[in-house]
Amino acid sequence: MRKLLLVVITLTVLYGSSGAIGLPTRKGNKPIIIEGTILDMSPTFGQGKPSGIFPHYRLVKYRVDRVCKGKYEEDEIVIDHIIVSGDELKDRKVGDKVYALTWRIKKEGTIYTYKGIRDSTEGIKYLYHGGDVLMATSTGCSFDERKLMSIQ
Repeated sequence: MRKLLLVVITLTVLYGSSGAIGLPTRKGNKPIIIEGTILDMSPTFGQGKPSGIFPHYRLVKYRVDRVCKGKYEEDEIVIDHIIVSGDELKDRKVGDKVYALTWRIKKEGTIYTYKGIRDSTEGIKYLYHGGDVLMATSTGCSFDERKLMSIQ
């Protein structure tokens, strides 16, 4: 029991600023909100490991139809969605039009690849981390930003 407590305290101290092993901070980064179309989705990475210690992710590739907030200039984006409670993306599918919230972070920690989404880590300077996404019921960035920001 003492060893377990020591391990938990050590992990908390070492990784307290990032929340979990391999989970980079986004402190100081401004959010980016895109209106886009889901092009492809990976399975969840990290399943079977304790969620509070090892982050679980799903890679999602989007066509960027419009940037609603922040700066992003490419036609496509791959977002590493952090999965906290099972699978927040279970109701999303390829072809869905959505609003996605993300943050640009420096490349660090574990970087996942999945064929057709992110085939390689070569040349990557930044990653984009996000949480859940909202279904787009209309176009033109017409959504309640407070609702999207509340699901981060």
